[in-house]
Amino acid sequence: IPIWQCAVAGAVTFLAAAQQAPLMALFMLIEISHLGYSAFLPLGLGVALSISVSRVILK
Repeated sequence: IPIWQCAVAGAVTFLAAAQQAPLMALFMLIEISHLGYSAFLPLGLGVALSISVSRVILK
């Protein structure tokens, strides 16, 4: 896995958890980095995981 893909995945998961806005984070990072449709599934899974963990911690 290239390091830039790890950086994008970390950025989208951090932004989704910090702002509690998963769709905004996902679409913003895909738009900024000009990723294709193949990036939706791995980034979406990361966002779902980060949102669920942050909601458990904030509860």
